[in-house]
Amino acid sequence: MVQTIIKQVTFRDRSIVLTSMNRVFQILLLLMLTACQSDKTDSTSGINWVAADKDQISEMIATYYQDLSDRNWQAFDDHFWDRSIMATVWQPDANSDPQLYTETTVDFIKQAHMGPGSKPIFEEKMTDIKINQHGDLAVVWASYDAKFGDAENIDTWSGIDAFSLLRHKGEWKIISLSYTEIE
Repeated sequence: MVQTIIKQVTFRDRSIVLTSMNRVFQILLLLMLTACQSDKTDSTSGINWVAADKDQISEMIATYYQDLSDRNWQAFDDHFWDRSIMATVWQPDANSDPQLYTETTVDFIKQAHMGPGSKPIFEEKMTDIKINQHGDLAVVWASYDAKFGDAENIDTWSGIDAFSLLRHKGEWKIISLSYTEIE
């Protein structure tokens, strides 16, 4: 009888300890999951990256790619704030050194007939998007697959666009675009 009581007390004490440990484990797990949520705080700057307008920004970027592929230059230009900049490192030919190339979107559109507008087939299709937003500032990384050419010869490649967007008076637009090919 005494042994049974001791076993019951011991079992009950272990149960209390195990229940307490289980609660501690649950709390720790909850804290870890909270820390791993999609809205992140940058540990170096304390910035809380919240993509509150993620759907709106994602839709705008998808429309940008459609307007570019359609070569609808007015609609393309409407995605950018005035005096926005586009930049890349460009190598005109295999024998030249790569050079930094920047231009305004207005200049890009003026020269489009020599680039994307020079062949019947041109398309950039977004394949992935990552968005960080803080207030009226958003940074978007988008990867894409591209096609360019004619019925006999189509070049294909993949690239990455890095967009900086600013929201002004409730409207998101691109202020800068840097792009590169994926090698």
